[in-house]
Amino acid sequence: MAGTRRSSRQVAARSSSTTPIKRESDMDGLPPPSTPKRKREAVKVDPSEIEDLLTATIKQEDTGSAQGSPKKASTSERKLASYKASITGSPFPDHPLPTAAEAEQVAWILGEFHGYKRESEGGRGLPRYTPPQGDDKYGGCGDVPSVLDATIRTVLSCNTSNRNSAAAHRSLTDHFGRRNWEAIHAAPESELVEAIRCGGLANNKARTIKGILSQTMEKHGKLSLDHLHTATDDEIMQELVSFNGVGPKVASCVLAFCIGRQSMAVDTHVFRLCKSLGWVPEKANRDQTYYHLHERVPGHLKYPLHVLLIQHGKRCANCSAKGFATVKEEVEDEEGEAQIVDRPCPLKAAGLLGRKGKALKDAALKTEPHSGSKVKTESESGTSEVKEESASVKAEDEVDYAAALSAARVASSSELFKMVQKARNTRAKNPLSARLKASGYSLELQHASELSSEQRKRVFSLFEANMKAMYRNSTLGWKPSEKKKELFDAESRFAIIRPPAEEGAEIAGFAMFRFDTERSVEGDPTRRPGEDKVEVIYLYEIQIRKANQRDGLGKELMDIVYTLGKAARMRKVMLTVFDHNKPACEFYRQQGYRVDPVSPSQDAERSGNVDFDIMFKQITQQS
Repeated sequence: MAGTRRSSRQVAARSSSTTPIKRESDMDGLPPPSTPKRKREAVKVDPSEIEDLLTATIKQEDTGSAQGSPKKASTSERKLASYKASITGSPFPDHPLPTAAEAEQVAWILGEFHGYKRESEGGRGLPRYTPPQGDDKYGGCGDVPSVLDATIRTVLSCNTSNRNSAAAHRSLTDHFGRRNWEAIHAAPESELVEAIRCGGLANNKARTIKGILSQTMEKHGKLSLDHLHTATDDEIMQELVSFNGVGPKVASCVLAFCIGRQSMAVDTHVFRLCKSLGWVPEKANRDQTYYHLHERVPGHLKYPLHVLLIQHGKRCANCSAKGFATVKEEVEDEEGEAQIVDRPCPLKAAGLLGRKGKALKDAALKTEPHSGSKVKTESESGTSEVKEESASVKAEDEVDYAAALSAARVASSSELFKMVQKARNTRAKNPLSARLKASGYSLELQHASELSSEQRKRVFSLFEANMKAMYRNSTLGWKPSEKKKELFDAESRFAIIRPPAEEGAEIAGFAMFRFDTERSVEGDPTRRPGEDKVEVIYLYEIQIRKANQRDGLGKELMDIVYTLGKAARMRKVMLTVFDHNKPACEFYRQQGYRVDPVSPSQDAERSGNVDFDIMFKQITQQS
């Protein structure tokens, strides 16, 4: 029954209710020592990590010595602005890998190679996050419950071996006492340098640690960051990267290992292997790699892939930086004698290393059903071009709606975006109305599977803020787990409007829709004789954050959904709204929507048991 089916997908109450990524040297590295040049410490360091973490020049903040001269942004402000601009999306939106399917494939190839068994085979599956247990150990990259302790340990681990970082942490503890942040904060920087000298790069790390403690005390009045345990992922990252010397890698380690969130830190091994796999372009730096993986890798795979890529980068002869292997196997030579040899790399055996150009695109098409699929093929020419049928040539009753629905369901996000561009007669990367563009808003179209874990949290948070009270007062009740399943279903598509870039990864509004079929009854103007269902674009949710509910975002999203329905040759747009959400009901009527004949409110036997309406707007193909 339509009413029963519809009750699980209420759109219910729709209250209308980039800066470029900076070069690594401009980012957030540990500051250089202020003391005169001295003999290089005998610590081996990785050049890529040095460029990312240690070479940024931290200048004294301009205090405007010349009267009236503008004050330059501090390093912390520049870094935070860079993070906010970068976290909104991948710096390489057209790079096809990794797809969700390939990320899963690589995780299991590496997992099985390094001794992890599938649960179906009696194993525990891929590596899983466990609560911090490193309190009684020295060193580590965040495996302790104290956020401040985790941050400082991770800083000490940068650009050195585990042995050296553990030695530096032990020396720090012996000198000042365990987690005696007050003593470290009060001590001169030179004393801290001597305490951690054995770990390498002591001048840089001491300045960073002192800065973290000073900024923490100044901002919070105490030397603790444990409030971050209850903050959102984005709030945690923003606070941590605002510290001079703390970049996405350190912040992501703390986020993943201390706080237990889905985050994939990019260390030297992860960075090297991601380039070998073709998951990022050759020109990518480490911070860009982090932002790209943040968008592309499914949340549940971020922790296991981080662990496995590091493990593989250290132990595989083919993939380690020095060609050193600790993964061995016993084989027989030609004379039948047992020989211990390096175990062959499974990534190389699977053909996943060294791919370029067309090979990357082919890999994406093989592993991602929603990526790059063509809407319809021309069998006579043998090409796979999108077939465009002009409404001016073909009459409404001649349209093959079933084929149109099949095409719409497999269309990629980029193909849908091009539909909006074409309908609005523009090639602009941001095809919003001129007024919204001028105000700094931007448009994204994404499949549910393409949303990062952080984006999903923001989407649901906005939905909950707008709708929780209405659902509690309805016959449906508030069932968050069911709503999450509905929102992020495999067929769900999202049109997201972002606020100006300075607000970071926030969402000003979104529409969630699907291409589907719906039951049709007598009186439906889109129905052909004898039909009992029609092809539609169903608008499940349209949510605008309260600060933007008078900015015209609701109408813009409604227009985009209608445009996509028309371009995909659906018959009508449908939606559901609570009866008691009077502003939304009136808004939809103003947009040309009316109650659908299939709505349970039109059934005399059922109308008394529901408190919502199903509404529709017929799509006309004539211009």
